[in-house]
Amino acid sequence: MRNLLSDLAAGLLFLAVLLLTNDIYVATAAGIILGLSQIGWIWIKTRRIEPMQWLGSLLTLLMGGATIIFHDPKFVMLKPTVAFTCVGLVMLTPRWMYRYLPNATSATMPQTKTTRALRRFTRLAGVIYAVATLGIAVLNAFFAIYASQKAWALFNAVGPAVVYSTLGSLLFVGGWLIKRNHVWSRLAAGQNETSAGGRFP
Repeated sequence: MRNLLSDLAAGLLFLAVLLLTNDIYVATAAGIILGLSQIGWIWIKTRRIEPMQWLGSLLTLLMGGATIIFHDPKFVMLKPTVAFTCVGLVMLTPRWMYRYLPNATSATMPQTKTTRALRRFTRLAGVIYAVATLGIAVLNAFFAIYASQKAWALFNAVGPAVVYSTLGSLLFVGGWLIKRNHVWSRLAAGQNETSAGGRFP
């Protein structure tokens, strides 16, 4: 969630500066400053920066800098496509989501029907996230090439946040339903055992 809010803030700042100044180069400079400030703040607070955060900051600096130096907005407009493609390919790695759901996917957890169902659901969710991320990369390229700068900035600011928020909500609901069904199954089994015990003492 923290990374999502961080990315959303960067996209909204870029969009706001672009709408106010009508200058994509000024907006790019503002985005670079914010991106570097965010990575610096994370380092100060945690003394640790995730590989994907390094990737995002490096792409922001390189492609944003190329936009300003070569006076070509396509560099910064295609930056999200490069970033989302890299992330999507990483997400194709089997079981990449296990690290985010340690309680449900730990090897030390009892092999119950619920944990097996949660693991299957988690693997499926990982594939869905990967496909959605690669889809965002393609859509961003489409907007960067064929849409106006403001339409692209609006998509880049809002589109990924909406997609990932929706997927996160569906993942939460799906996991909750699996656990609830397991609880009801155990209750039903307990009632059956009680009934059987009453009939055959």
